[in-house]
Amino acid sequence: MYTYKKSERLGSVRLKKLLFAKGEHLFVYPFKVLFFVDGPGYPGLSWPGKRPLPPAAVFSYPAKCLVAVPGRLFKKAVERNRIRRLVKEAYRKNKSPFYTFLQGRGSHCLLAFIYVSKKTLPYSAIEEAVTAALKEVQNRISNRGAEHSGAGGQGSGDQPYENDTQNHK
Repeated sequence: MYTYKKSERLGSVRLKKLLFAKGEHLFVYPFKVLFFVDGPGYPGLSWPGKRPLPPAAVFSYPAKCLVAVPGRLFKKAVERNRIRRLVKEAYRKNKSPFYTFLQGRGSHCLLAFIYVSKKTLPYSAIEEAVTAALKEVQNRISNRGAEHSGAGGQGSGDQPYENDTQNHK
């Protein structure tokens, strides 16, 4: 499973809007990681309007990933593209345990890795950060699933992402 195919990339504008509006975030240097999970213990994918799901929104894999490197931090496209390639490679090599975890839960995940460092880090540091970020996302998903299964079937009525969306712009 060491591939990174087009169907694994997050390209749908509607899915991106959903991720940035309702997703949780965490920080693992040099990334800000946003994630949105659809599955047990999580709200379903909600689509505004009555249009059908776009073809890009169909999940052929357990996760869809987006890598962003701001032009504000790296003016030259060559630098941005190199960092993007390094992050995609690190994700490609380290996604297998994360995919297995999601498949075991019957969940799907939208992920965004936003590079926030002002300098280009070596591949080894980027790979460590991607691995740590995937493990942290996995921990948060399993913790949230434990919270919801321990509620005794009486949902709390709270929006699970209410506090996480306050600082998004």
